[in-house]
Amino acid sequence: MSLFNEFKAYLLDKINNTQDKNAFKVTKKDIAQGVYLGFRNAFILLILVFAFPYIVYYGPFYQFYIEPQMESYLDDTSTTICKYSENESEIVQHIIEWENSDNVDLKRFNRYTAIFRLNNHDSKWFVYLGSANCGERAIIFEDMVERCGLTYRHMEMEGFINTRDNSSGDHAWSEVWIDNGWRIADSGFHLWYPKDNQSHFTSKSKFLIGHVSVIENNTYFTDCTANYVNNTCQLNIQVEENNESVNGANVFVSMVYNNTEVPVLGYKRDLVTNDSIPLTINLGMHKDAYYNIKSSYDGMIYEHYGAENITLNKPSQFLLINITEKELRWL
Repeated sequence: MSLFNEFKAYLLDKINNTQDKNAFKVTKKDIAQGVYLGFRNAFILLILVFAFPYIVYYGPFYQFYIEPQMESYLDDTSTTICKYSENESEIVQHIIEWENSDNVDLKRFNRYTAIFRLNNHDSKWFVYLGSANCGERAIIFEDMVERCGLTYRHMEMEGFINTRDNSSGDHAWSEVWIDNGWRIADSGFHLWYPKDNQSHFTSKSKFLIGHVSVIENNTYFTDCTANYVNNTCQLNIQVEENNESVNGANVFVSMVYNNTEVPVLGYKRDLVTNDSIPLTINLGMHKDAYYNIKSSYDGMIYEHYGAENITLNKPSQFLLINITEKELRWL
């Protein structure tokens, strides 16, 4: 019997076993039983919805049937790409063209399919689903580049503002080592060397970029902001409380432009202070934009924090953040 029909069956049984049906009344016990069944069924359904993608991914059908087929398909594709490419630039171009072809037919995840993202790095899974946002596209691209024997690195910006429509977003893509340098490779924006370079986002897409990083092992590995933004500032941040430096405080950087605020650093990965030296970060300098920088640490009961706004207009600047506020951690 369906879980959703249990309460209905319970009430029908109650009615059928009552000699005088007109005298039947729903008691408080009946209401409590109905509420319990409703919450229980909703909870079970919620668990099943969120567990289903993992059941599919880790189940025997995908692991022993689909995954080997996808592995063979990707290997064959990489062999074909390398065979018909005359140089490393063409390999990158052909991978991006393949990723955007009808054969792969990648669609963006939506609110119904997002539960299948699983926060993993399995390119075969995303190709099989036919769904990928920029991060998954980069994973697919990097897997294929590696199969073709090229060296890559994973790039991310936690946030940007599009000045054309004042929208915001985040983005992930790749760079490949070609002709003794790191070259942009972005299947989402159809960018590859020598057709495109790192200035595309600012010069053609009109993005305001706060920070660009190479990501390795889910950490900020190398700062590459200067490669993507014409003017940058080296910002030295000192965090203090009661005139003493704070060690281990988290730092969160957001950029504000035309009443639009977007996180650019410290929100997806830890950015932490050291009490002996200021925290140094590179940020893009943009006209009419400023940065809101917050620092905080968790006490036993309270979150202690402080924040400052700063406009960048010099190659190097200093910012002192005083932690003066606190609020209950669970608020």
